[in-house]
Amino acid sequence: NTPPASAATSSLLALAPLQLTPSGRPVLLPDEVEVLGQDRVALYQGEAQTDYQNGRLVLTNIRLLYLEADAPKRALAIPLDAIREVVRRAGFPGFSSPKLQIFAGDCPEAFLASF
Repeated sequence: NTPPASAATSSLLALAPLQLTPSGRPVLLPDEVEVLGQDRVALYQGEAQTDYQNGRLVLTNIRLLYLEADAPKRALAIPLDAIREVVRRAGFPGFSSPKLQIFAGDCPEAFLASF
């Protein structure tokens, strides 16, 4: 049984809120550099869809950042040292998009970034 999106979103909110500039860009930490970014990313908690369905995922040398495109003030960050494993899952052309399955800390359930 898949939990409702609101329940899945609540566990994602355990990720640190990301501070944004007035123009909506992430406030980077000292010595933090953006490495790459991907638009049209959706976040899932385990296999459950969340309310984060259209955002930008940014990898920096310190954190993984997520900025929701439809609600710019909804932005999350997770330190790279809190990520213990990342698994790439291929999508099926025309049916589903590729996903990154991200395991953080001691949490047994991963969240997925779909792009």
